[in-house]
Amino acid sequence: MIMRKLLAHLSLALCLLTPPAFAAEEAIGPVTLQNAATGTANGTYLDVSTYSTVTVKPTISATATVTFEGTLSTTDTGWVAKTCVSTADTGGSLTTTATATGQYQCNVAGLTQFRARVSSYGSGTITVTAKATTASIGGGGGGGGGGGGAVTNAGVFAVQVDGSALTALQLIDNLPNTIGSTTSGQSGILGLCAVTTSAPTYTTAQSHPCSLTTGGALRVDVTNGSGTVTEDGDIPASTASVAQTASVEYCATVAHGSNPTAVAAAGRAGNKCNRAGIPFVIGGHPNIVHDTFTVAAADGARSDISLTGTIGTGTKVVVTEFSAKVSPNNSAAVTFRAGCGATSTPSASLTGASLLTDATYPASSYAGEHFGDGSAIVKVCGDGEEVRYTSSAATGGYLYITISYFTIES
Repeated sequence: MIMRKLLAHLSLALCLLTPPAFAAEEAIGPVTLQNAATGTANGTYLDVSTYSTVTVKPTISATATVTFEGTLSTTDTGWVAKTCVSTADTGGSLTTTATATGQYQCNVAGLTQFRARVSSYGSGTITVTAKATTASIGGGGGGGGGGGGAVTNAGVFAVQVDGSALTALQLIDNLPNTIGSTTSGQSGILGLCAVTTSAPTYTTAQSHPCSLTTGGALRVDVTNGSGTVTEDGDIPASTASVAQTASVEYCATVAHGSNPTAVAAAGRAGNKCNRAGIPFVIGGHPNIVHDTFTVAAADGARSDISLTGTIGTGTKVVVTEFSAKVSPNNSAAVTFRAGCGATSTPSASLTGASLLTDATYPASSYAGEHFGDGSAIVKVCGDGEEVRYTSSAATGGYLYITISYFTIES
C-alpha cells in the first residue's frame, strides 16, 4: 500500500515538471523568385495561403527596383504592393520596394500568393529568394515555463458591485424613460424614433421621440429665422433646363470599377464621387484601365494587335497614358507604330494620321517613349476604334507596352 502511494506521488510530480508542448513552426523555402533576371519580370510566385510571414532577400548587382506584391487571387490577378520591414537596422524601416541588396520581412497573413516583381531595370542582374513561415514578424520560438514562485494575497482585487451602485448600472442598461413624461427632472437618453404614416402632434414641455416615415426618413423642418426652406429635390440628370429657384450641390456616388450612368449629349450631369464621398478627379474617370503587355522575341513581328479588346459602336477609347520600350538585350532595332483603328493600325501619313507614335527603337539599348501620366487625356479614338499596334520582332529581347485608358459613350 505504501509503495503504491509513493508511485502515485512520483507520477504526479513528473507531470507537474513536464513543460507544455508548443506547436511546431512550419516553413517553406528558401524559394527562388527571381533567378539572375536582366529585365523587368514578374518572376515566380510563392504560395503563402497557409503562412503568415515571408522573409525575402533581393540581391541587386547594379541598378533595378524590386516591388513586393501580394494577392488574394489564385489566377495571377489582383496584385497589390505589400509593405515590408527592413531587417538591416533596429528602427525597422518600412518599404514596398528594394533598390539594393538587403533582407526584409513581410506580413502575408490572409494572402494567397506573394511575388517580388522587377518593376524597373537599368543594368546588372537581380536574384530574389524567399522563405515563408507560420511565425509572426519579429516573433521567436516557444519557451519553457518559468520558475516557481510564492502565491500571496497581495494586489488589488475586483469588488462585487451591490446595492445602489448595482441599481445605477441596471438603469444604464434599461433607462426608465416614459414616452410623453414630463421633461423637467428627466434623466437618460431618448434613442428611439416613432414610425408613423403622418406627422405627429406634440405638446409643449413634454418629451417625445423623433419621428420617422414608414420609409425610414426622418421628419425635419429647417427654418432660417424668417421662413421655412423647402427642398426642391435633385436636379434631373438629362434635363436641358431646370426650373428651380434653389438647389443644394450634390455629388453622385459611383463604385470603383464601374462606369457612371450615361447622360444624353447636351444634357446635365452632377459631380461624381466614390462611395466615401471623395470626388473623382484623377484621370477624369472612375474606371481607368491599366494594362502592360510583354512581347518576347518568340512572338515575332506583330500586326494590327488590339491593346484594348473589342470596342463596339457607340463607344470611344480615351487614352490617358501610353509607353513603349525595348530591353537592352535586343540584337536588332524594333520598329513600332500604334494608334486608333477599327480593324488595323493606322499608317503613317504626311497629312496626319490617328497615331500615338511611329518610331524605331535602336538595338542594344533601353530605348522607348512615354506619353502622359494618367491624369489627363493623351488621345481620343474615334467611335468603335481600338488602340492597335504593329511592330517588328524583338530579336533576342523584349518589347514592353503599357497603356492606361477608359471607355466612354460616343
